[in-house]
Amino acid sequence: MMFNLSVFDCLAKEEREIYNQYRAINKSDEKQKTKEELLNSVSSYPDVREIAKKSLFYKNNEPIISKLIAGFENECVRLSESLVYDEKNPKEIPLIKEIIILDCPGTSEKDEHSWHEILLKQLIDKGVLINGEKYKVYSSSANQMKKRQVCLMQEDFLKNNQKRLMCGLTLEIINQNGGCNTGKYLAYTSLIFSKSVEPSIDIDINEILVLPEFETDVIERVNYLDMESHTIEERTMPVPINHMDGAGIFLPGVFPQSCQIRGGWIKGAVFPFNFRQFIIEKQEKGIAKDIIKDVWGNEISVNYIRDKIKMILNGSQLKMWKFYKSWEDYKEAFEGNGLKICINNTMHYPNNEDPIVLSAYQFYQTIPRENVTDEKIKDLSKLTIEKINDAKINPDTALEIMGADMDEIDGLDPFYASIKAYPQMLQDSFVRKRIDKKIQSERKKAMSGRPYIKGYYNYICPDLYAACEYWFCGTEEPEGLIPKNHIYNALYCEKEDVTEVCCLRSPHLSDCEHGIRLLEKSDECKKWFIGMDTVISTHDLLTKILQCDVDGDELLLTPDRAFIDLLDRKKLPLYYEMKKAEPSEVNDQNIYDCLMRSFKNERIGDISNVMTKYLNMAYEIDVDFVRILTAYNNFCIDNPKSQYMPSLGKYQGMYHEWLEREYPYFFKYAKDKRTDKCCDNKKINNRSNVNRISKYIGDNTKSNKGNIWVNPVDGKDFNPVYFQDVDFKVDRSSDTYKALRDKLMKLKIKDTEKFRKRLREKYNASKQSKNLGYDVYYFHCYSILKNVVKEKYDISEKIGFRRKTALYLIDIEYFQEENRDSDKSILWSCFGDILYENLLYNLRHKPEKLFQVKRNAYKKSEEKENMINDMVKAVQKEMLDEYAVPIMDYEYSWISNLSCRKGCETDRYLLYLLLVLYKRKKKYLDGLEDQESITDDNLNHFKIYNNARYQKITRTTIDRWIGRTIAKKGLERFVKKGLVKIIYGMDYDKIYLYLPENYPLDNEDPDYQPEELFWVNDSNPMIDYYMYSKEAKVKTCAVCQKKFIVVGGNFKTCSPKCSRINELRNKNKQ
Repeated sequence: MMFNLSVFDCLAKEEREIYNQYRAINKSDEKQKTKEELLNSVSSYPDVREIAKKSLFYKNNEPIISKLIAGFENECVRLSESLVYDEKNPKEIPLIKEIIILDCPGTSEKDEHSWHEILLKQLIDKGVLINGEKYKVYSSSANQMKKRQVCLMQEDFLKNNQKRLMCGLTLEIINQNGGCNTGKYLAYTSLIFSKSVEPSIDIDINEILVLPEFETDVIERVNYLDMESHTIEERTMPVPINHMDGAGIFLPGVFPQSCQIRGGWIKGAVFPFNFRQFIIEKQEKGIAKDIIKDVWGNEISVNYIRDKIKMILNGSQLKMWKFYKSWEDYKEAFEGNGLKICINNTMHYPNNEDPIVLSAYQFYQTIPRENVTDEKIKDLSKLTIEKINDAKINPDTALEIMGADMDEIDGLDPFYASIKAYPQMLQDSFVRKRIDKKIQSERKKAMSGRPYIKGYYNYICPDLYAACEYWFCGTEEPEGLIPKNHIYNALYCEKEDVTEVCCLRSPHLSDCEHGIRLLEKSDECKKWFIGMDTVISTHDLLTKILQCDVDGDELLLTPDRAFIDLLDRKKLPLYYEMKKAEPSEVNDQNIYDCLMRSFKNERIGDISNVMTKYLNMAYEIDVDFVRILTAYNNFCIDNPKSQYMPSLGKYQGMYHEWLEREYPYFFKYAKDKRTDKCCDNKKINNRSNVNRISKYIGDNTKSNKGNIWVNPVDGKDFNPVYFQDVDFKVDRSSDTYKALRDKLMKLKIKDTEKFRKRLREKYNASKQSKNLGYDVYYFHCYSILKNVVKEKYDISEKIGFRRKTALYLIDIEYFQEENRDSDKSILWSCFGDILYENLLYNLRHKPEKLFQVKRNAYKKSEEKENMINDMVKAVQKEMLDEYAVPIMDYEYSWISNLSCRKGCETDRYLLYLLLVLYKRKKKYLDGLEDQESITDDNLNHFKIYNNARYQKITRTTIDRWIGRTIAKKGLERFVKKGLVKIIYGMDYDKIYLYLPENYPLDNEDPDYQPEELFWVNDSNPMIDYYMYSKEAKVKTCAVCQKKFIVVGGNFKTCSPKCSRINELRNKNKQ
């Protein structure tokens, strides 16, 4: 874990006061004046900026969760003194304080600087004091630049480790040798933050070599794009290709498989290839060279390479090689500073012989619309529809779709193991709901334009044989083993029925990016190429088609005929020349200028969204616009390094027009966009390939909800008696049983994904965090439940208090009528191993395969239990406090003194509720990090929705709170009185509450001090109102323990559901 702060945290007290004034002002002229005052105040700050301890830690010295982000182990983190692993608890998550990520929001206007940016310049020049320690702006990766972030490093840590972090280089050395493009310098100095692990066996730097890059001109017909004139023409031309751009070779056995590596300016992928055997064979034929040159131009014996070298890199992988005199100079710096070659990522093997994967909507939107007929959509969607619908009838598919991994080394989840052993469990309502939830999740993914297709993701590998011919045989135009328009892939080359595949890569933007290729199935390929990578040819432009490098980029390789048969085979590759920035001196001013240009660069997400809108909704497609936007997007991606951004010329207006358009309909599923933000015009939607695929899948996978798994499985009905221990009698009349039932109900109320996530974050951020083996909330549940039994457990019972707890809970969950349809996640997460154990014992015929299962709970110290239980209480309080707002005495008076006509006295309740909604909205906005992006309009209104489907506050919600239907007419009365203004909308109305003049104070007494009368904590604000005013009675529900308003009668429960549960409980007592 590490801190993620904002430049906002650096503001001095006086600056914050001006800033708060600026936010509170509504008049534009006053606002501009205050803005200038803020800019002047920030600009004239004379000292080193400070961030106080209170911005990082709570009073108990625990880090503030909202200020933390999760990080990966990397070269830099391994130097931190905080990264100390406890051998007894190897999965403890340490807090790294030497590195801090700093958010730098600001204006996107190219010629304007906000106070954020002025402040960032001060941090670059002077550093910043954080909790008493001096930090310097160290770097910013390309990804961080997109997010407007920089990386701060503790100054002492940087001084002590600079040679190791920069592999012996310094800024002085770099600048004395011609300098470096500032964007590249920031990208390369950020490599130490790439995730990496040290391999179990050290890679000896003396067994590595760096050779020149392997580049040739590939002559091919292309769509040539000139970004200066914005013209595209077909032409046959030589296109320079660096075939090994980011790729290296290792002898088989050095690494287990293809992988990406880091260490001492090294970045890229390495692939297994027996270059030693290659040299031997070529020497036997007399065609190998005796001497070759490394990237520095120094001569090396090929015999030495054959006998001593185990890994070959090229110049594109050693990013700062030009600043070293020779390979010996680099090795001395590498070894002298204790650096190691580390693994960043590894190639993922397919999970079976016929893998299928979710695809991406971009692959379909660029296919010519006339190719995507209804019949072809049917063929394309068949795999997806069968998979989703099969989960409703096939136990194995149901388990697969729920995420069960039958090959899990550490043991299978007992819940999944039990279903495998006893498929009749699929009839249980809890299991059915869980399956249906997963089915709907898969259905939503498919309807987002991601149908399943045959294929798998793997690394793009260059023709390593051709590279060795180039290096060791001196062949300028090597033949290699892969002919033009072919690829080699070990999985599919073994399949007789597969002769053609399509290579796909995300992001996929233009109409020229479907890489259809034939399979090269030669014996030579099988001999030389190891693993499951896709080996491409050096004789075509596949890397230009896919817009990829070979430094670890992945492609989706698919042999799926239903997909390939949709494609246009006549498309030519799109080619345009990228720009490179010249080297310059690396200094603070150039770093600042580079960051500003990158921060103010076009948002990449906007460009791809414009393309998606256009491709799915335009009446006719202008392919030139699509191709120019594709190039524009890639210039934008490259901008942090190149510092160059072309214009869109005549397409600028068209771009901004589509930027403002609504989203295509399928974005409702793909990006969780609200329906009102998506196009609802059926005629326009029917133009879209993706919308039509989405609709077809949706129509053919409609939810069965309660109808799945209702019929007997294998002719037998589900019977929970198999989970019981027949030799143990549960005493339902005991105090222990009743206490367990009540505790379980309370724990279930808190068992929401939001609560569990917040608790996980809090636990992971704590200094004492250790791996629990499962969700921390269920550890809390286990602790609470077993302690109920433990308190009155008699050792003479012999059964053990943990097992007794499980057996009592099994009876409560499965044999008490009120719980038969309830969620049983707590039971299975805490005691699933006992249920599975009982199941196996009670089954008369044993399942074909017994699974080793995870034990869901194990002994922890009392201190650990207390700590987690305290965290649960703290998270409860935090979630309660999030929208808790106070009602002041002057606010209560304003509400109470509201003049109401006869019969409309409840208008006072309505006014109270509007005030609460306004204050809760304001509290939410006050808690946001990026205050600058909050508009004045957003500050002054809250929303009331017109439809309950958004699960937001509606007029019906307000009526339910009050207990009368008054919201609609009451709001109309308030408009006439001048209490509110309403701007009506299709999906929601904006409500502007006019508070009294001189609000919040309107009291002539000079000694008057405002007083908090009560806090509004409940989701129904009327609960807190009545608890204070006593105008109605508030009770606690006998079942769920929630507070509710009593409206006549002597009710004990809050709802019909709880009343039914209470009724069943009382029935069971008889």
